[in-house]
Amino acid sequence: MKNRREWVSSLRVEEIKPYLDKVKKTLAEKWLNSDISEFEELLHARENRIEYNEIYRVMLELYDGNGIYFSGMGKNNVCAFNYIHDVERNNGMIRLDDNSGYTIIENNVVDGGRLLFELKWDGKFDNNFALNLRSISNKQWYPVALQRCVFFNSRSTPYKMANDEKWVTEDGKKVTTTFSTVSNSIFYDPKRSKEFAPG
Repeated sequence: MKNRREWVSSLRVEEIKPYLDKVKKTLAEKWLNSDISEFEELLHARENRIEYNEIYRVMLELYDGNGIYFSGMGKNNVCAFNYIHDVERNNGMIRLDDNSGYTIIENNVVDGGRLLFELKWDGKFDNNFALNLRSISNKQWYPVALQRCVFFNSRSTPYKMANDEKWVTEDGKKVTTTFSTVSNSIFYDPKRSKEFAPG
């Protein structure tokens, strides 16, 4: 354990050694391939509440970030009642990145950007409004259920679902969805108005 970087400044290697010894894996394997419960006590935060913010024009110079970004924290976080807009380039509006604990994402309004979500972890995704985005989400990293959301596009370019999404269209064609289930949601794009999402 000598010469190892500490995970965060408030933890010492000797304090986390019992957790590291639980599983015989390298540090990288522990972080990327372990059940979060194996090291959740060490994560820097939990029960975060990110509410009632206006967030816009972020990531104008840097690349790997989002309007609201969760990573490596414990469970029971809430992201609600935020207005996020004009987050262009290749970034999402809201992201659950590696080892994010269970997070409730609801009652947010987003407008003008690339993706509504970038999802690598579990959560509840209800009653969000997405306007004028290029896509809903990135590829499916984790099974996610989407409920009671409204998606509307008035951009000049047609609305595009993510790479591996599945919709059903009136003419029987299959289109793809990042979410394992989509229910009671509305998808509307004037340029693709014949397509519909079941539920």
